[in-house]
Amino acid sequence: MELQGKFVVKRPCEAVYRFLIDPERFGKILPDLKSLEVLSPTSFTAVFSVGISFIRGDMEVRFDLIESRENREARFKGKGLGIGSFVELETGFQLNPDGEGTEVSWRGVAQIGGRLAAAAGGLLQPVAAKNANVFIAALKAQIERTV
Repeated sequence: MELQGKFVVKRPCEAVYRFLIDPERFGKILPDLKSLEVLSPTSFTAVFSVGISFIRGDMEVRFDLIESRENREARFKGKGLGIGSFVELETGFQLNPDGEGTEVSWRGVAQIGGRLAAAAGGLLQPVAAKNANVFIAALKAQIERTV
């Protein structure tokens, strides 16, 4: 499953970059987040409340910053287990100056297996797209409000 998109914020690339690599800042708006623990400057663990069809429970995902070019781009890799399922994902962003602001191009790729994939089937993509849209709208608003 792959999702991607772009949005523009009225903040400079440097400020947007600092926000997007800091889980203490962007983590608060992750959809269905139950808890977040920063393990180091380049890794964190997040616990999500997952519910699709009759599959419900918590999934813990560890994220690591695997690539970073200051003020330009970064990529995180995540692996998680829970509710008889697994998820492996990679997500990242690229920043480009856009007038007085910054264009943020983002992409996420996820592989989901186990009970969740078997039971949810065709529901995974629409649910993921909905959560991504909610997160991006909240992210844009938070960046413009706090950065």
